[in-house]
Amino acid sequence: MAETNFSGPLLVTRAFASITQPNGGGHILNARSALSWPADRTPYSASKPT
Repeated sequence: MAETNFSGPLLVTRAFASITQPNGGGHILNARSALSWPADRTPYSASKPT
């Protein structure tokens, strides 16, 4: 599950980027949990689904 939660947003972002670039670009925003900022929350943040 951790690999899916970690790789999923990356793969979706890459897919959308490949579509938007030929059409003039755009912006992609990945929203994450506020708990991703504290240093001791890195494992939680990396495996938390968005």
